[in-house]
Amino acid sequence: MPGPIATRILCDLGFEIIKVEDTGHGDYLRDLYPGTFGFLNLGKKLISMDLKKDGGKIIMKRLIEHSNVLIESFRPGVMDRLGLSYNEVVKINKNIVYCSINGGDDPGHDINYTAMNGIDKTLPVQIADTGAGMMAALRILNSLYKNVNEHIIIDMRYIPFYFNLINIFDKSMINGDYPFYTIYNTMDGSIALGAFEEKFWKNFLEFINIDGPMHDKSLKGKIDEKTSKMSSDDIIKASKIYGFPATKVSKPEVKKSENLRMGSDTVQVLKSIGFNDDDIKSFLADGSIRL
Repeated sequence: MPGPIATRILCDLGFEIIKVEDTGHGDYLRDLYPGTFGFLNLGKKLISMDLKKDGGKIIMKRLIEHSNVLIESFRPGVMDRLGLSYNEVVKINKNIVYCSINGGDDPGHDINYTAMNGIDKTLPVQIADTGAGMMAALRILNSLYKNVNEHIIIDMRYIPFYFNLINIFDKSMINGDYPFYTIYNTMDGSIALGAFEEKFWKNFLEFINIDGPMHDKSLKGKIDEKTSKMSSDDIIKASKIYGFPATKVSKPEVKKSENLRMGSDTVQVLKSIGFNDDDIKSFLADGSIRL
């Protein structure tokens, strides 16, 4: 997901993004999580080609000639074997910004990288993936702003450290163990309380009509018993009157791309970089592309 996240950010900023998939299975997210795939690829052009075939290599080199940025998220060494290492790519386009996102030589996922950074829980969000995507977008924008072509390497193994600074000092403070910073049930869902400062905690206690120190873990059950008999809207309204940070726990609605088919933009993209109908027929005949 880091590459798709980085390119979704750049796409939202106005960049033309061309997503290159193979001619076999393509992006596994399409089948596993079609909603996530649709969201991450909103606004992108999808092309499908085989980088191991001569036709695929020709197309890729033409794409590189016409591009400002190349982002790849293979394990180290794969792009070298494809003849698309940084040193080879800059021979084709000396001004290109080349960004590699990976987790080193060994295979890994978010849970592995968070564990390496001292996070001893399975998180419901992918902070290594998301953080690496955001870092990649930032580094790319910085290179373009400075007009510097370089090989940017984003190592996912170290990304979760930025998200874990507070936990390094006190693991329990923001993990929901204390009553001032946790999730409470309501009649129609749940609310998140972020009364980290004592003034907010006192305001919340005044509303809930309970007394006790913010580090008293035994208060969680008592508070939850009360909030469970209230609606989320009533608590949110009270938060504005009394003055304490509270929000509904909700599932955000996001725009999704309806264009999920592999290779749906292949012809359009190839024509935009100078290939004609005969070229496309030839690439299709030898399996270099998939429509």
